Amino acid sequence: MHRRLNLIIALLALLPFTAFADASSEQATEPVASMVPPAPASFAPIVKKAAPAVVSIYTFQKVNLANSLFSDDPFFNFFFGENPNAEEPQGQRLAKSLGSGVIVNSTGIVVTCAHVVANAKKIIVRLSDNREFEGKVVAKDLQNDLAAIQLKNVPENSPLPAVALEENDVEVGDRILAIGNPFGVGQTVTGGLISAIARNVRGRMLIQTDASINPGNSGGALISMNGNLIGIPNAILSRTGGSHGIGFAIPEALIRILVDSIKNGGVIIRPWAGIEVQRLTNDLAASFGLATPQGVLITNLHPSSPALAAGLQQGDVVLALNDQSISNPEDFIYRIQSISLGEKISLKLQRNQEKLTITFQPVEPPAIPAPDTRIIPEMGGAMNGLEVSNLSPAIISKYQLPAGTPERGVVITDTGKNILALQLRLNKGDMIEEVNQHRIESVADLFNELPNLQSGGSITIRQGNRRIEVRT
Repeated sequence: MHRRLNLIIALLALLPFTAFADASSEQATEPVASMVPPAPASFAPIVKKAAPAVVSIYTFQKVNLANSLFSDDPFFNFFFGENPNAEEPQGQRLAKSLGSGVIVNSTGIVVTCAHVVANAKKIIVRLSDNREFEGKVVAKDLQNDLAAIQLKNVPENSPLPAVALEENDVEVGDRILAIGNPFGVGQTVTGGLISAIARNVRGRMLIQTDASINPGNSGGALISMNGNLIGIPNAILSRTGGSHGIGFAIPEALIRILVDSIKNGGVIIRPWAGIEVQRLTNDLAASFGLATPQGVLITNLHPSSPALAAGLQQGDVVLALNDQSISNPEDFIYRIQSISLGEKISLKLQRNQEKLTITFQPVEPPAIPAPDTRIIPEMGGAMNGLEVSNLSPAIISKYQLPAGTPERGVVITDTGKNILALQLRLNKGDMIEEVNQHRIESVADLFNELPNLQSGGSITIRQGNRRIEVRT
């Protein structure tokens, strides 16, 4: 009897411990299990679905004889810029370059980076099954370094493998695969995570990933766990030429806009809202009654802005766009760029401690102010022969100027035979910002300053995110 009593007491002593252990185990593991999806045993099914649509692109092009190994490689110049003081190239040669691309339509539409096919005299696309097709560029988005190629002589009874564009929003932490042809070694698959959604890299809104991306991957595919295309690998942050875990890709929304433009002859018309914003600091957030500096502050609205017509005001704080939280100006620009023309925008705002929602439809960028296009006469000295025009939303869209470009100023629309343009490699779309330290707001303003250049002076030109100072 005594032994039986001791056994019962021992069992009773164990029961609360067992119950507690089970309960604590459920509390500790259930949330984690519901939040983190199990990793697949193999990515092979995703690769089998997407890899056949990833191609190698060979281009034959005339290139300048450069002074260093990477001095004319856009893959590297994207980050470090060209050297404006470098000596002029001594000639040209015919070269063969390699990149990657991805088929997005079974009729033979291939999307790649614009720099992969820049100045190409001939484009050859090789599929994973070693079939080869000649291609022709049918659309370009130079602002976002994208190009679309139509393959020639695709058999009608043999559609090509294609990958669909991802329709779901990607999030930081999503697993992804990068497929391309790095260094020309052959099709290669690497894996990683989405590190950031909207990185502002020299005026471009890019996805950041830690997947290994190397030269030759440029133009390939960033694939979701659904086997769909979420981005085009575009560049890496590296000073050695190898991957350091910081790679960038052009997001799917911009790819979709490019592909849609093929129906319009490759003309890309970006939706325009006419809103300028700035980052919220802790002090600004506190003054608006916000617990954290999340959102962006509207600092200016273009007089012709559809946002202004819809009731937005300077001083409003934008908290979300189409139910997507906005954390900084880069995030806001990225969301605006992702909208298709004709689609409505719904903004959640805070105004005077009150929350409100305003919906409006972006429009085609207007040509306001009027272009006032002129050719600079001889009195313009170093700028003689340049054709210039007033900057406007329409001009920004036409020349695909970087995100955040001010909507007032003077833009070069033709370089003609100008010596300065040849020496500095000026292009259509470069801006004349200052003459003799005077800010240039219009073509009329520029022409008023030209007489002062005869006795010496200075010119400031903006090329992308780079400023060029010229002494006359």
